[in-house]
Amino acid sequence: VDAVRQFDYSKDWTLDLAAAAARWEQIIVGDLPEVDSSLLEGLVTVCTEIPPVIDDLYICAFDTFIDGVSGVLGMASPTMAHRDTMLPVVGEIFFDEKDIQRLLDDGSFSSVILHELGHVLGYGYFDMYGIGVNKGSSAAPDWEYTGEKACEKWSLYPGCTGCPPIENDYGPGSAGAHWDEETMGQDLMSSALGDESYNPISDLSIAVLEDMGYDVDYSTADVLENPCSRRHLRRERIHRRPSPKVEKIAKNYAKRILLEQRKNAPKNVPEDLIFIGDRAVSLIIRDEDSGEIFGFDVAAEDVGLDDD
Repeated sequence: VDAVRQFDYSKDWTLDLAAAAARWEQIIVGDLPEVDSSLLEGLVTVCTEIPPVIDDLYICAFDTFIDGVSGVLGMASPTMAHRDTMLPVVGEIFFDEKDIQRLLDDGSFSSVILHELGHVLGYGYFDMYGIGVNKGSSAAPDWEYTGEKACEKWSLYPGCTGCPPIENDYGPGSAGAHWDEETMGQDLMSSALGDESYNPISDLSIAVLEDMGYDVDYSTADVLENPCSRRHLRRERIHRRPSPKVEKIAKNYAKRILLEQRKNAPKNVPEDLIFIGDRAVSLIIRDEDSGEIFGFDVAAEDVGLDDD
């Protein structure tokens, strides 16, 4: 993973970015096809320091002004993928320059950037990889996980049956793109972030990556408390709910970004690659009333853009 921070608007967080990329590199051990970056000339407009050969994923990271203190803290998205596997080749992640210092000061930045890089790798795009299905609707979701490997890992936890639950509450972006908060709120890839000292990347989240098509190393998994124990469930169900105000912020900002991505979608993409930057966007938003940080992975269809 070549994660490169560009521009210098605010406090340096290059080391945090490098540490997050290195953590995911411990987990994903297989190679993807290399891509000659000259084939992407003129197709990737934000990232300017692209290596001559992309092996295996290039992530452009930067900070800029978004909306000032709180609100939207940052955004991430895979933008270009291999057409045959849909695994990302290029992605981007950026943060609001007005929020980075607070994230660094309160110790939540490392978890936030690790979570966002997970989405750049494709986590949360369950339907795109054929490992999740919404049996309901965008307004009333009923998501079910269907990937074989994560279901196998789930069944190894005492008391757990079926498959690991996907979030169905808290609006578009939280629902259908993260683990269920009431059951697996401690896991890094649940939707609430930054309010715990321990946010593990569990064997369940690693199994999702294998279900997507990555080669992974399960020995790198962090320990996850049994998500099906009664004690665990009682504790998780007492907090972690984004307000309707935060859900509205997520939908409005995501729609704006996705419209821009669709308007500026690159032309003449190489045949073996596909542009996916207009399909969904991952947002990090702080609920100022509670102080909690939530992740939203909002798909185009969640904001009425599926037929455009």
